[in-house]
Amino acid sequence: MYYIKLREGNNCMSNFDGSLTNEQINYLRSHGLSDKKINKIESLLKKHKEGLTDYVDLVGDDLMPGPFFFNNLEHYGYLLDLGADKASSLEHMKLRAKVVIPVIQKLGKYFLKSDQIFEDRNELLAFAKRKTELENKGIYTMDETPLEYEKDPGIELPKEPAIWTMNHRFKDDVLASVRSVSRPFSLFAGSVPQFFNTFDGLIAYYFGCILLNRKSKDSKLAGQEKGKKAMEMGLDLMISPEGVWNKTPDKLLEYFWPGVYRLAKETNCKVIPIVHYIYDPTQRISKKENPIHTVIDDPIDITKMEEKEALEYYRNVLATWYYIMMEKYGNSTREKLLDGHDNIGEAYEEVLNALVSSVERYDSPFERNCAYRPKWITNPEDVFEPIANIEPTKENALHQQYAKKLVLTRKKEDYQRRF
Repeated sequence: MYYIKLREGNNCMSNFDGSLTNEQINYLRSHGLSDKKINKIESLLKKHKEGLTDYVDLVGDDLMPGPFFFNNLEHYGYLLDLGADKASSLEHMKLRAKVVIPVIQKLGKYFLKSDQIFEDRNELLAFAKRKTELENKGIYTMDETPLEYEKDPGIELPKEPAIWTMNHRFKDDVLASVRSVSRPFSLFAGSVPQFFNTFDGLIAYYFGCILLNRKSKDSKLAGQEKGKKAMEMGLDLMISPEGVWNKTPDKLLEYFWPGVYRLAKETNCKVIPIVHYIYDPTQRISKKENPIHTVIDDPIDITKMEEKEALEYYRNVLATWYYIMMEKYGNSTREKLLDGHDNIGEAYEEVLNALVSSVERYDSPFERNCAYRPKWITNPEDVFEPIANIEPTKENALHQQYAKKLVLTRKKEDYQRRF
C-alpha cells in the first residue's frame, strides 16, 4: 500500500505543481492503468492543483482511481478551486440545496443502516435529573417511576442563516444530520477521496456542498470564504467542528477546530448543535437494536466570547447531550463490547478496525493526524518522550525506563493516531 509522509498538523500551504511522482506513475502502471489515463490524471491535477497538496489527496490509501474518479474530477473538480466568486457554481449550489435536500430528508431514512430516533430534550433532562437523584442516594439503577416532563416544543430558528454543527463518530452521521435540518443548507465536505471516487460524492454534489481539502491550509481558508458567500445567498451551513471521526474512547468529543468560531464571528450568526449517539458506530447489528439517537438544541450565540472560551463552551454543550444519551442508552455497552475479548483495549480495536474498513476510501496517514490539538494542551508523552530517548546510564536508568514505558503505553492507547 502506498503512503506519503505528512507534516505534523496537516496545515501546509500548497506548492503542488500537479505532477505525479515517478513512484506514483510506476504504481499505477503496475496495477494496469494505461498511459492515456495516467496522462488524463496529470492533466486534471494541473487544472485543479491550487486546491491540492498531492495526488493522494484525491484517492487516499489506494492510488488506483475509483469508478467515479474521472467523471467526478472532470465535472466537479472546480469545487477544489480556491476562488469564492464563482457565482454560477454557488447559484447552482443554492438551487440544488432547495430542490434536492428535501428529497434526501424525506427518503434518507431508507438509506440509513440504523433507525433514527429524534429525542425530546426535556425527556433527556428529566432522565438525567432522576438518575442524579438516585445516585445521590446510592442507587445506581433507574427505577420504574414515569419521568415527569413537558413535551419539548422544539427549537426556534433565527431568521438569518445559521451554522448547524454535528458530532462525528460513525459513517451515517452526515445523512442523519441532513435529516435533522429543516431548511436549505450547504455542507462542508472534507472527505476528498470519498467525494471523487464514490457514489457518495455525487450525492454530496447534488445536494450542494462546499468541498475543502483538509490537508491544505489554502483550501481551508478558501472554504471559509465560500461559506460566507453561501450565507450571503441565504443558505445555512453544516459543519463538523471535530473535523474527523472521534476514535478516542475516553473523549465524548474531540477538540473543535477554530474555523466554526471564526466563521460564526465573521458572519455574526448563531450555531445550532446536532448531537448523535449510537451504541455501535460500526452499525453491524440490526437497525432496531442499534438506533441513532439524535437531539437538536437551541441556536447559540458564541460570537460574544473569545475563541478559546467559545470553543470550550460549545464543545461542552454538545458533550453534555452526548453524555446524557450515552447514560440512557449505553448502560450495557462495556459488557457487550467485551464479549469474546480479554480486555477493553482489544475489543475497542476491533470496533475501530471495523469502522475504518467501512469507508471505501481512507487516507490513513492523514486521518491519524488531523484531529485538532490545542496549543494549550500538553500530553504526558510529549513531556516524557525526551527522557525516554536519552542514553540510559547508571544514574538515570530508572527514570529513563519509567519514561519509556509511559510513552509506549500512551501511544498504544492513542487510538486517534493509530487508526
